[in-house]
Amino acid sequence: MTPRARIIAALVSVAAVVGAAGLYWFAPWRLFTDRTVNETLPTFVSPATPEASSRATDSTTPTGP
Repeated sequence: MTPRARIIAALVSVAAVVGAAGLYWFAPWRLFTDRTVNETLPTFVSPATPEASSRATDSTTPTGP
């Protein structure tokens, strides 16, 4: 290996290490992502039970005072 090729290989290696360290510390992907979610949680409405609906329409229950 010639001295010029060794210098180029060393420079490429140093550039790769510096580039990897820069990406690790700067983390440019964090510019496009965040950790908070600003969405409301979905609500669930339970269906009425048959027992509760039959009580409401029962004619034997007094409706007045």
